[in-house]
Amino acid sequence: MTAVLIVDDEKHTREGLQQALQEHYDVTVAASAEHINQRLRTGEGSSKWYTQYVIKSLIHEQCSYHTNKVKSIGDKHAVYERFKDFLKVFFIVNLTAHLVHLFFAHGDPSESWPYELSVFFNILLPASYAALEGVTHFSEWTVLKKFSDAARHSLTEAEDMLPDHMEKQGYEECHKRQAKALHKVSIVMLTDNKNWNSLLESKNDYHLFV
Repeated sequence: MTAVLIVDDEKHTREGLQQALQEHYDVTVAASAEHINQRLRTGEGSSKWYTQYVIKSLIHEQCSYHTNKVKSIGDKHAVYERFKDFLKVFFIVNLTAHLVHLFFAHGDPSESWPYELSVFFNILLPASYAALEGVTHFSEWTVLKKFSDAARHSLTEAEDMLPDHMEKQGYEECHKRQAKALHKVSIVMLTDNKNWNSLLESKNDYHLFV
């Protein structure tokens, strides 16, 4: 018989649904999620199911975290690199125009507006390029994106390690596979901390842990 779990803090709602469904389903009612979680933790023969639920929830939360991190990074690094390339080309063109203007100018070239404009850009463009270089260097978007992709792949592998068709497997076998999966998830989370510590403590000596 199919099992149905009803969780509602309204007693009349719980009992009404139970009466309506109990003829065709194995109905269990609870006043709160915490109450049913406690029953799952302490119920005889139910620990493997609760363990499976907790590990899967942890994996999905971690996958969601790394997916959102990748989305937030997007193509920022590529956009900044293209903008830096544009600044380099613009600087070379402006410098060339400045030198040509000096070569063909009659009288004092510093009194003309093209001269003042080219000098302005000769100062602005290198400063802008240096600022963008600093942003891309300290943000480490490419490294963080690479690690999050690797972490998601490892978390998917951890989920695949969890037992299937648990009703056909004993508790010991289920717990053994669940322990291996949880160990792999722990490694991914600890590695995430190591990467962040390496970035914060020593920028020049940073090496990605995958």
